[in-house]
Amino acid sequence: MDRTEYYMTARSRLLQRFFRRGEDGAVYFVLDPTRSSPSDKCAQLLDRAAYHWRRGDYAEAEQALLQCIRLEPSADGFVALARIQRALRRSAEAIESYSRALELDRKKIAAWTERCMLRLEANQPDQALADIAQAIELAPDVGQFYYLRARCLLALGKEAQALEDLIAAVQRDPTCIDAWLLSSQLWRQRGEYAQAIYALKQVLTSTPDDVAAHIAMAETQLAIGRFNAARQHIQRVLEIRPEQGEELFLQLGKSLEARHLYHRALELYEEALQHYPNSADLRFRCGYVALKSGALHTCSRQVEELSALDPIRAATLRDVYAALSQARRER
Repeated sequence: MDRTEYYMTARSRLLQRFFRRGEDGAVYFVLDPTRSSPSDKCAQLLDRAAYHWRRGDYAEAEQALLQCIRLEPSADGFVALARIQRALRRSAEAIESYSRALELDRKKIAAWTERCMLRLEANQPDQALADIAQAIELAPDVGQFYYLRARCLLALGKEAQALEDLIAAVQRDPTCIDAWLLSSQLWRQRGEYAQAIYALKQVLTSTPDDVAAHIAMAETQLAIGRFNAARQHIQRVLEIRPEQGEELFLQLGKSLEARHLYHRALELYEEALQHYPNSADLRFRCGYVALKSGALHTCSRQVEELSALDPIRAATLRDVYAALSQARRER
């Protein structure tokens, strides 16, 4: 081990010790680039950037990285800079930094994948697709890359191809939770509920408290009439995230409404109102689906309860109820 290598190893140990203790002054002493040899300044600036990143001081981290890049441009430096620019919501600059990283190293997989995600966020699916294709070419066995390509394909309206990539993702990496979740959504949209349930079981086997998976499983079970099975997952979400209960029932109910499963939606809303009797949103939805399913007495009861909570929506529901009742009498 030469002198420089010995120094860098010792400094790394000191940094870890001071980070654990929260001794900021000591950390700055170690990170001060004016105390190092010119050959080591860039490494110290990278350490300084990491320190500020950890503290959430993104502006300071960015300055340290810019100094490092001026001394010694590198793909790693530009990728780190891009991540800070993303954190600061400067997407255009982040894309440019990823591009600079790739000019220096075309095999920098992190630059391809992260620029892909950023372009997806910026609603640029064509460019994102080109980026992830490069990453797959460099590392064809990484399941997460196929998941990202599936997202690109979905953004371009290519659902069948996206599902193929999601299958490829979990074949290469059975622990790719994102791919299982997204594939369950596509299977459900195609009416292939057994496949959707299988995908969600894979998620819940590895992460039993995954709220998104429990919600998706409840939605799937409701769609095929397995109310008791759905109730178990609803209850689990209420235990994990009790503050999301009302929103959860509304989300599941509206999902059933979108499939014209009004009787099932009505049953769900009536159960929800046992938990949240003062929810105007739930009472309005319950009254609405009661109308759609022909349960006029239930609708009438919801109108009465809603009057004290939201008179305007109660009046709207009352008018529709009255019109339907009149039409029935005239038959």
